[in-house]
Amino acid sequence: RLRGANVLLPFAFHCSGNSIKDSADKIVRESEEFGDIDGFPPQVALSKVAAKSEWEILRSQGFSDFEIIDFEDPYKWLMYFPPSAVEDLRDYGLGCDWRRSFVTTYINPFFDAFVRWQMRKLKSMGKIVKGCGKYMIFSPQAGQPCPDHERATGKGVEPLEYTVIKMQVVEPFPPKLGPLEGKRVF
Repeated sequence: RLRGANVLLPFAFHCSGNSIKDSADKIVRESEEFGDIDGFPPQVALSKVAAKSEWEILRSQGFSDFEIIDFEDPYKWLMYFPPSAVEDLRDYGLGCDWRRSFVTTYINPFFDAFVRWQMRKLKSMGKIVKGCGKYMIFSPQAGQPCPDHERATGKGVEPLEYTVIKMQVVEPFPPKLGPLEGKRVF
């Protein structure tokens, strides 16, 4: 393109995954814990790894407390940061086709349709299988699997295998287990 050739070089904003939702949820939790603007301390106690709160991170980027509340909605992140990034990347001199830039999430119906088509195609070819024996860390907070690259802490953590030994309790039962007399208890 810099040599005058007509090339397609779009720019996509990777907005899928847990990161944005987690950040929005952190702001919600921090608002509940400290109160929306008035109760939020200027400095939140830092954890062992000296991490900042989400509120502090947004403050350090120049957002007012009133603006930060809007970021409780994950869609606010998608609407604010990609256009802001385009400005910065243009100032930087990135040469790409901005007419074709897009967000990689289901709120973009074209991208979503492409991903659905791709998944159907791969499944019909037998390239996608369920239950391949690979374990995944599950986040009860997010209600979905949480891959290694999306965890703030615990990267590299693998599921552990435990050996459980089941032993029958023999009579006489202790007084607390009295109601279970005559039953098999393990």
